[in-house]
Amino acid sequence: MEIRKVTGSIIRKVIWKRWEGFKWRLSRCGAILLLSCVVVQGCMVLRLNEKNPQPIPPLPCPTPPVKLALVLGAGGIKGIAHAGVLEEFAKAGIYPNLIVGCSAGALIGGLYADNPDVSRLKKVIMNSTTSDFIDFSLLYSRFGVVKGLALEGFLKTHLRSRTFEELKIPLIAVLVDLISGEFVKLGSGPLIPALRGSSAFPGVFVPVYYLGRYFVDGGVINPLPVQVAKECGAEVIVAIDVSNKINHQGPINLVEVAEHAVDITWKTLRSYAEKGADFLIRMDFSHEDAHTEEIYKRGQQEARKYIPAIKKKLGLPDHVLRSAHAR
Repeated sequence: MEIRKVTGSIIRKVIWKRWEGFKWRLSRCGAILLLSCVVVQGCMVLRLNEKNPQPIPPLPCPTPPVKLALVLGAGGIKGIAHAGVLEEFAKAGIYPNLIVGCSAGALIGGLYADNPDVSRLKKVIMNSTTSDFIDFSLLYSRFGVVKGLALEGFLKTHLRSRTFEELKIPLIAVLVDLISGEFVKLGSGPLIPALRGSSAFPGVFVPVYYLGRYFVDGGVINPLPVQVAKECGAEVIVAIDVSNKINHQGPINLVEVAEHAVDITWKTLRSYAEKGADFLIRMDFSHEDAHTEEIYKRGQQEARKYIPAIKKKLGLPDHVLRSAHAR
């Protein structure tokens, strides 16, 4: 009993050190550590069951054919870089006809698709705090230490649209059915539960119950869903990878062992997922990159490198030309 108390105390200190002082960090190693903390505390063992799962709606690809699709990948707090990319694209007159988002990419993509105003998007991000997204509790949850209700409230506050159909830019969010293992693409119906499910990293967020199913982060299967954009016949696909690069110096503690193992898994998944993109904007973040403004600026910097080639591919003139992307 004493060993379990001491172990639980040590793990809690490690967790709080990792979570303190940043905004919107959905640490992948945290999933493992936080889940371990729940086990150490001796929570009851229950089982999630899907008794009457509903069929997944058909993928509603936009018409006419998609000229430009942006694929916004998973990456936790690093997803803020997506907003930096969107700002630079807007300055250059590059506007998507379709956004495909996974996890943090689905959240940023949803906010932008709802209101394609990059200055407003930046303001929302920079003025947000951890408590806007994270309702952390080890005591009352058996399936995750973040309930997700704070994130739901954040989305209700900042989204005018309540369904995919109301968005100004078509959006597809990817999720995973935790029970069946099915990779799910949602682009119609209620918006907020789809965005919550797409970003519900297992072991951290409680799985989201929707359509009679329990959904978790789409990055479990496909953190950079380029293939979804290809299914919709996109002529040009720009994929944005905001995940962490592998630290080749090797881990020095149990936290870094967990991070390192997950990074390897995600690198393998991404190597398959990114195939088919016309442009791949890769940030190569490290785990130490956690400052909101610096992450945002990195997105801007990397976007600028690709803008000339993207505009040439799209046949856009040098002057700013806004495409007809609104529904």
